[in-house]
Amino acid sequence: MSIIQMYAVTCNEREQLQYQKKAIKNTGDTDALRGEICRELHANRYAVIHYCDEVVILLDEVAAYKAHQPIWTICLENGTQMELSGKLLFARTWPTERGIKLIPIRAADIFHIRCFANLRVTGWTHH
Repeated sequence: MSIIQMYAVTCNEREQLQYQKKAIKNTGDTDALRGEICRELHANRYAVIHYCDEVVILLDEVAAYKAHQPIWTICLENGTQMELSGKLLFARTWPTERGIKLIPIRAADIFHIRCFANLRVTGWTHH
């Protein structure tokens, strides 16, 4: 079993950003890993957004339809502006024959996200 360090970004209703590393257990079983990620996101399913070639953002794919979720504006590394809702998990990836494998995020990745993603809360979901 290995541990995948991810970078979690959340926000409370006073709009205070909360950053922290999260350890996700990886037993080598893809379904178990997906379950761990879903538990962390409080989601049944999650979406994967490519922040850059090596880093992805995992988020609840239906957070925009849930009440009291932060709405984020983020600038991806390629310059694209996006609006995302809910808790965000950033993870580093490694290419494989079947797609990508999640690996621990690096301090340099976190530095880049905090300095250049221009991540900010622009509102709250009301559903």
